[in-house]
Amino acid sequence: MRGTSGRTDTSRGSASKRLGPRRIGALALLLVASLAWPAAADPLDPTEHLLDYGLIGGAVLTLGIMRTQDPGPARIGPVYDPKDPLAILDDRYADELGGTYSPERVTLNALLVALGVGWVAAAALAATATPGSDGAVDVQRLHHGLVGYAEALLLTAAAVEVSKVVAGRLRPDFQDRVRRVHCAPGASQPLPADQCVGVAADDSSVVAEGRRSFFSGHAAAAFATATFLSLELGGRFVWGTEATTTSRWLGIAGQAALVSAATWVAWGRVADHRHHPLDVVTGAVVGVALGNLGYWRFFDTAGRPRGGPSVSLSGGPTGLAGVGLSGIF
Repeated sequence: MRGTSGRTDTSRGSASKRLGPRRIGALALLLVASLAWPAAADPLDPTEHLLDYGLIGGAVLTLGIMRTQDPGPARIGPVYDPKDPLAILDDRYADELGGTYSPERVTLNALLVALGVGWVAAAALAATATPGSDGAVDVQRLHHGLVGYAEALLLTAAAVEVSKVVAGRLRPDFQDRVRRVHCAPGASQPLPADQCVGVAADDSSVVAEGRRSFFSGHAAAAFATATFLSLELGGRFVWGTEATTTSRWLGIAGQAALVSAATWVAWGRVADHRHHPLDVVTGAVVGVALGNLGYWRFFDTAGRPRGGPSVSLSGGPTGLAGVGLSGIF
C-alpha cells in the first residue's frame, strides 16, 4: 500500500521472483554434482551420455541468457507501447487484461522448492533397490533418474524463457500493474488522483514481468515433473518387471496425486490472473512432452535403464572429422 512517506510497496514486485544469476549458478553446481558423482562411483561410461550433458548445459546457458532479455512487442494479444504506457489502460482491453494483481498461490520460490523435492524423489525412486539385489543401489539407474529429470526440467525451463521473450504476451493483470507503477510517487507519467484511489504503488519491475505471459513456466515445470515422476513410478511399480499387485495400486495413487498437483498449479495461474488459459494449456503440453523425452531417453517400457547414446569422432575419407550418434532419441 502507499504510505505517507512516499515509499513504494515492492513486496509483491516481481523483481524478487526473477530467476537471477545466483539461483542459476546454484542450479548449475547442483547439476554438475549429479552428473559427475555417479560416473566416479561406478564404471558408468560418461561418454555414453555426452549428448545429454550437452543438452543440459545448453539449456542452463539459454536459461541464463534469456532471463536477461526484455520481451519484444506482443505477438499474441494487445500490444504495450512503453512510449505511451497509459494507452493500454483503454477499456477495450479490460476483458483480457483487467484482472487484479494479487498474491500468487504458488510463488517462484515455492515452485523451486517443489522442483527440488521432485529431484530428490527422482533420485529416491531410481535408487530403490531391485528385488534380489541385497539392497545394493543400481548406480546406473540412479544416474539415469537424476540426469533424465534434470534434462526434462531444464529443457522445459529454457523453452519457457525463449517463448516468453519472443511472444511478449501481456498477463491478464497487466492493466493493474501499469496503474500501480503510474500511481507511485514520482512516476514519470502519473495517473490522475481519482484513478489511483485504492491502488497500491509498485515499481517498474512489475510491468516488465507482466510482459512474460506466454507460456506458463509454472504449468510447464509442474507437468514436466509430474510426467517424469509418474513414468518413473510406472516403470518401477505399475507396469515394470518388478511390479506387484500392491505396488501397482500404490504407484497409480502416486501418479494420480502428481497429476492432480500439477493441474492445481496450472489452475492457480489462471485464477491468480497470472496467465491466460492458452498459456497454461501450452505449458502443460510442453511439460508433458519434455517429461516424456527425459524419461524415455533413459528407460525402456519395462522400467529398465537404457544404455546412453554413443558419440564417436572419426576421420572421414577427406580428412574431415565425422560424428556418429547411436542410441534412443
